[in-house]
Amino acid sequence: MEGNKLTEDIYRSLTDCPDANCTFSRTVAPVPVPAAVWFLGCTLLGLAGVARRN
Repeated sequence: MEGNKLTEDIYRSLTDCPDANCTFSRTVAPVPVPAAVWFLGCTLLGLAGVARRN
């Protein structure tokens, strides 16, 4: 699984950058959504459907 690139631009006078403007880049891995979240979402949709029917 390949990660996504995250870029941060920092414009502060308190950094160690020569011009006080720096760009930091790093690669981050995507975080998978646990199956429990999908089950919770389906349950909530089902309960909303039952409530709407009544």
